[in-house]
Amino acid sequence: LYIPASIFQILRGSSVIYSAIFSVAFLGKVMRSFHWAGVACCLLGVSLVGFAQLENARSLDNSPAEAALGMVMVVMSMSVQAGQTIAEEFLMKHMDLPAMEVVGWEGFFGLLMTLGVTYPILNAIPGGDHGHVNDIAQEFALFTNSEETMMLCLLMCFTGGVLNVSGISVTAVLSGVHREMLDATRTLVVWLFGLVVHYLFDPRSQFGERWSPQSYLE
Repeated sequence: LYIPASIFQILRGSSVIYSAIFSVAFLGKVMRSFHWAGVACCLLGVSLVGFAQLENARSLDNSPAEAALGMVMVVMSMSVQAGQTIAEEFLMKHMDLPAMEVVGWEGFFGLLMTLGVTYPILNAIPGGDHGHVNDIAQEFALFTNSEETMMLCLLMCFTGGVLNVSGISVTAVLSGVHREMLDATRTLVVWLFGLVVHYLFDPRSQFGERWSPQSYLE
């Protein structure tokens, strides 16, 4: 809501920092000096992108405070993702669990958390969706009465499954840190997509992003 998709993807690179720290703390790995140099470069890059976005926010609809809040939330959430990646590596390499079994348990517990915790909480909090932050009955009605929505949800489940299987395969063969490093390369694709939407299709689209002076720094 507060930062462009490309900035979100770039800030996801902070998961590499968390993964390196967690792998030392919980897996007992030894990081050499050039490893920490790479982590420092990642930290510098994330910091520069954050600074550029704060400057760029002055020319957008969001205030610098909102942009800062969005970036802090993204960076903090990456600690959870990095923790999941390191936990996967521990389960596969130290507990000898098959990769597909790990993916299956993640999906099972994710479904339980969504249906048993997230949806009830969002339905209980007052909001603008028929008196709720998220009206479950209305959401189900929209899903069952819209083929486009149903197909998009199925497509998202399929692509998410492919992504998880591919990612955990990288973790099994290499490590969680390698996975997070490869995952950060999606930034370029998302950034290019935003530029193409803005300049070739619809400059007013919320999915597009214009080139700004701060883009050189990013």
